[in-house]
Amino acid sequence: LYNLLILKQSYLIKKLKNLKKMKLMVINCHLIPYVNFFVKNILKEKKFNIIHTIRHPLSAISSPLNNWIKYNSGKFFFSDSMYYQIDLVVNGIKKLKKINKRVFIIKLESMHLKNSKVLKEFCQFYNLKIEKCLKKSTINNLKWWGDKISNKNLNGINKNFKVKYEKNNFYRKDIEFFSNLLNKFSKKYDYTFLNKNSNFIFNFMPFKCELITWKNTLKNGSIKNAIQIPYYFIKRIINVNFSLQNNIKFPDS
Repeated sequence: LYNLLILKQSYLIKKLKNLKKMKLMVINCHLIPYVNFFVKNILKEKKFNIIHTIRHPLSAISSPLNNWIKYNSGKFFFSDSMYYQIDLVVNGIKKLKKINKRVFIIKLESMHLKNSKVLKEFCQFYNLKIEKCLKKSTINNLKWWGDKISNKNLNGINKNFKVKYEKNNFYRKDIEFFSNLLNKFSKKYDYTFLNKNSNFIFNFMPFKCELITWKNTLKNGSIKNAIQIPYYFIKRIINVNFSLQNNIKFPDS
């Protein structure tokens, strides 16, 4: 991440000649552990905000599962990966708020379907001029958007974006579990679940997405990966099932 910062500064110096003209630098840390490392070791006391992108919880779990299981025959997606995705959906915002900096939320759905509105609000907040180039995925005036994992190549904004997830990745009880646990989150960000809320609160049985991942782990993983299955299952029960969502003040999107 430090090398990334240096590269970004070098690029800006080349483009702007003078960094004092720079109004805003955006660093995509990609993973929350990287955010924590970046803040602790590089940014420290510098002034910054955190912008976190979310999507429908079931899509956020189903999409990486489908993509990584297919990619290279599933040789890189094991129980630790599935735990990270579930924990990110349930506890991601709570972990970011612990950094004690202002956190903003951008819905992936809004980024595609309400793109102009999102960009207008973003630019107004940071006192930036709205440019046409903001609607294009480019670097050095070249188109850039490729995803080797999902095997999709997109050209910027998808006006036909739809919320979807693989239903076969979840049992009904799994959907009811997330519907109950993420009730406040879903109301705040206007996400809906197909199943009605039930009185089901805790789930001490594996989710179907976990079983799919475990099967893949036994097929492609090492002995170490296989031994980690019960560890991450218990960790999920402790950190996810008992997560206190009602105590979180969710940021506006």
